[in-house]
Amino acid sequence: MGLAGHTREDRAVHGNEETHPGLCLVRREHPSVIPHCGPHAKVHAMILHLALASDWAHAQASGHYRVSTLGRTLEQEGFIHASADLAQAQGVAARYYTTVTEPLLLLHIQEDLLGCPVKHETPAGSDETFPHIYGPIPVTAVTAVTPFQP
Repeated sequence: MGLAGHTREDRAVHGNEETHPGLCLVRREHPSVIPHCGPHAKVHAMILHLALASDWAHAQASGHYRVSTLGRTLEQEGFIHASADLAQAQGVAARYYTTVTEPLLLLHIQEDLLGCPVKHETPAGSDETFPHIYGPIPVTAVTAVTPFQP
């Protein structure tokens, strides 16, 4: 159940009592949206980022991921682009990654492990809000890495 009794199954994955007692992994558009998963639930906001396999390999060696978007670093852009859910990541891939020949990965990032601010902002010319990560991503904040086909 989300705020005011609304269920957002597209944004929340609930573990069962046997495998994940009291755990609720949440993808959310805005930091104020926190669903209720039970009286003692731990809530972990998850955000997504498209990465080239070579960039992720470099991050694993260095301990931090610093690529903002295709061909641009955190230092150049000022933040790392991310997506609130799979639909946003697919839209980003369709707009910017169609010519990429290197394998793409989808990084699943646990927001509370980042150690830097995440701002949910609407880019100029868009009607969507995207999470922007204002610092490097520690590899320990990436809880899953999955292959991605645009």
